This record gives sequence, C-alpha cells and structure tokens, in this order.
Amino acid sequence: MRMARFALTWVVLVDVMGQGLAFPIFNTLVTDPSAGFVQQNITASAAGMDYSVLVAAFFLTWFMGVVIISRLSDSVGRRWGILICLGGAFTGYVLTIVAVFIDSFALLLISRAITGFTAGTQPIAQAAMVDLSTNENEKARNMGLITLGISGGLVAGPLIGGVFSDKSLIGDIATLWLPFLIGGALNLVAMIFVFVWFHDRKTYHAPLRVNPLDIFRLLWEVKDHPAVMRVSGAFFFFQLSLLGAWIFIATYLTDTFGLKTGGTSLGMLVFGVGLGFASVVLVGPVTARFPRWAIVAAAQVGIIASIALFIGAQTPLIAYVALVPMAVCFGLAYPAILTVFSATAGEDRQGWVMGVQTALATLSAGSVSLLSGELLGLGPRAPFYVAILGGVIALLIMAMFWRAPTMRTPIGSASAQP
Repeated sequence: MRMARFALTWVVLVDVMGQGLAFPIFNTLVTDPSAGFVQQNITASAAGMDYSVLVAAFFLTWFMGVVIISRLSDSVGRRWGILICLGGAFTGYVLTIVAVFIDSFALLLISRAITGFTAGTQPIAQAAMVDLSTNENEKARNMGLITLGISGGLVAGPLIGGVFSDKSLIGDIATLWLPFLIGGALNLVAMIFVFVWFHDRKTYHAPLRVNPLDIFRLLWEVKDHPAVMRVSGAFFFFQLSLLGAWIFIATYLTDTFGLKTGGTSLGMLVFGVGLGFASVVLVGPVTARFPRWAIVAAAQVGIIASIALFIGAQTPLIAYVALVPMAVCFGLAYPAILTVFSATAGEDRQGWVMGVQTALATLSAGSVSLLSGELLGLGPRAPFYVAILGGVIALLIMAMFWRAPTMRTPIGSASAQP
C-alpha cells in the first residue's frame, strides 16, 4: 500500500512537472532566433502568437479530452487509465525532442496536442488515492500526498528546464531538448512504478462512450444548477486572471529584461515554491479561521495587486518577488473555491461537478492564451492587463451573485456542511 501511494505521488509530480519544464523552453524556441528554431527575421508579435498557439493547443485539447479520459478510467480502471495518460505524455516528449531536432513547429504543435489530450493523469491519480483510503483521516493524508506531488512538480519542472538547457551552468552538454529527454525518462519511471506497485482495489466495468460533444453537454447541464452556475462564472474569470499571468511569465521576462531560458525558468520556480509553501503550510490554518468566500475574494485582490507589481517592476529581482504573493494567493484560493464547487452538488454529483471545474479551468487557459497572443503585438504587458480585467470580473460576479440564499452554505466557513 505504501509503494502504491508513492507511485501515485510520483505520477502527479511528473504530470505537473511537464508544464513548468516546457513553457520557458518553448518561449526561447519561438522568440530567440539564435536558438535556431525560427527564422532570424521573425517579429515579436509573430513569435508571441506562435508561443500562444503552442500553449493553447495543450489546454484546449485537454479541455476536449476531459470527459473521455475520466470515462476511460471508469471503464478500464485507474491503473490502465493512468498508464494510457502517461503513455500519451511520453509520446509527447518524444515528438517534442524530434521537433526540436528538425526545427518543426508543426510537429511541436502536434506533440502539445497529444500531451494535452492525455493530460488527465492527475485527477485519475487523485481518484485512485481515494480508492486506497479506508476512512476520512486516511483520505485526508492521501490528498496531502497529492498536494506534495503537485508542489514537487512545480519545483522540479523549472529546475530541470532551467539547469539542463543552460550552457553557463553545465557546459556544452546543455541543449534545449535535453530537459525533455529527462522529463520523458522520469515519465517512463512513473509508468514502471504504476505497473509494478499500483493495482486497482475495485473492478471497473462502466461502458466507454466516446462522444466529442459530451464536454459541451457537461457544461450545458450547469444551467440547471443555479449554485454551480454562480460559482462557475467566478471560477472561470478567477482562473483567467491567474493563468493569464502565469502562462506569459516567461515571455514577459524575456521581452522586458532580456532573460534567457535559465532566467525565465527561475521565475517559474519562484512561483512553484510560493504555491507549494501556501499549499503545505498556510491552507490548513487559513481555511480553519476564515469563510471560503473571504479567502477567495481576498486572494483575488492579492493576485491583481501582484500582477500590477510584476509588470511595474524595474528589475528582474522585483519581478521575481512579485511572483511570491501571486503564487501564495492562488495556493490559498484554489482549494477554497474547489470546496465551494464540491458543496454546490450532492454526493452523487461530485464527479460531474469536478468535471465542470476541470473543463472550465482548461477552457479558460486555452481562451486566454489565444486572446493574449493576439494582443502581444500591443506590448508584453497586454496579457497581464487581460489577467487584471479577468480578476475584476471575478470579484464583480462574487459581489453580485454569491449573496444568494442558496450560496450561504457553499461559501461559508470550512466547517460548514454542504
């Protein structure tokens, strides 16, 4: 049982690791002609759009695969569901390496689409941890391991991407494809761990129905659940606010301060450390003392202020410092708003409401990537103005709709029962 938990924690770590590893390197590939991947005369707006398309491809294919991947695990079991997702991620790493070698943007885009469509590893691993739990206390400990894996991935990704692509740190062995080789190897290790140590404790025989329209049906059902709808609107723009900034951290640090992969990866690392600190140290005490609506609203204000500080920074050091409160605020608000989501639905609708949450998060990320990519021609701060606007809209939705009587229990104190 202990090794099964370790395997699942490792799975979450390598799943989260991939984004922090990839984004700074993709930024270098498409914005720095000296990397040899793009033409020497590429304009800043065209490079920014290429980066946005790569990021959007990942999140939008993740959005399209949410329902299919979740149903896959209910049909073939958590073990094989995780292995299939890890196999997709491994394929993405291999195609990325080939794309970098042959300077193919099209192949790089395909690799992102495959990786995104099979990016359901984390929720399946979380469900598997629940299956391994025999009581509520054990479930809480197992969910803590999920948080540990997330925090580890947020730190490991930028570290691997920054160190192994920087010749000033490790010499000529450093390349822009080496981090993906290491990421693929760690992904392969995760597959071995799951295959050897994790076995389903339940039997799954749910029929696998594949319909691309199911994801839209999932969201359409929200209209019949007013409390879920009120939370969904605020959550969508809350995610747009955070992700609109996080996705473009690397491009901003490059455009404004001229930082290369090592410097942009350091920014992602600082964010990951701040988020991990909030998740491990602060979430428990804060949620025990304050109502969830207050945590989410205060954190959203903090994210807006942090974004403003980040784009107003005159030095990279101040920009890095601004990422810390941004990450801490997100780390406090995200579990709070997830519990609000959970409390708006009954026990028999938890899978559905968490599917809505995941779909909204990926749709928000994909949408803000494309929108901000179009706006990058106006300057490197444009995506961050979109992020600030998203945060303001989220606060307005909370102020207008979270006062309804049906919302009092979902957004109440952490001790309130749905």
